[in-house]
Amino acid sequence: MVKNEGIYQTASKLAEQIKASPEYARYITAKERLLHDPINRKLLRDLRNKQFDLEDSLETGEEYTKQEEFLNDLMMSVALNPVVNDFLNAEYNFGRIIEQLSEIFEQIFPEDDIFEEEEAAATVSDALHDSAGREDTTYIN
Repeated sequence: MVKNEGIYQTASKLAEQIKASPEYARYITAKERLLHDPINRKLLRDLRNKQFDLEDSLETGEEYTKQEEFLNDLMMSVALNPVVNDFLNAEYNFGRIIEQLSEIFEQIFPEDDIFEEEEAAATVSDALHDSAGREDTTYIN
């Protein structure tokens, strides 16, 4: 008997149940339909690339741009496109199942507090170092 065989058997059964779900079947069908449609596949690729570009620019603190306006227009055209829209909905619904499973598995991991004491000590040390170079300013009314 393989160590932890029961865990692997349970995981295999879970994978089978996921594959048998209507969400998975819809996702696979929508994906196949999209894969055989080069125009709509390109439209989705462009949408994803624009989303990534926008996320990058927002992370750097850039404000609302023409790029974001273009992305909104592209998303509106995608919403009216049955092939891409069906894929995005199927992907979202299947992704929700995976996300919920991830949340369940996250519960078994202990809090990652290995470095908390070191980080707290470093924060105190940094604060003391920063205040050491300043003059003491007290305001009394």
